[in-house]
Amino acid sequence: KCLYAPCLNAPLGKILERARYAKQVGAGAVMVLPGITGWDSVRELAADPTFNLPILVHPALLGGWLDSKDDENSNSSSH
Repeated sequence: KCLYAPCLNAPLGKILERARYAKQVGAGAVMVLPGITGWDSVRELAADPTFNLPILVHPALLGGWLDSKDDENSNSSSH
């Protein structure tokens, strides 16, 4: 069994429109790249009670949030 999750890279208003369309045509989930679209795109989708599909968050362009483990002054996350 396969889960199809279309990627919704677009301005916020278009993401919501595309997410609703994806659900209408049978997508089982959607994928958002908050490093490109902003974290508010994920928040908006998650807050919509009519959407109700899984939201996959892709880490593209979020590497800048990570620091080297060798840096003793690091306060960021590590993978």
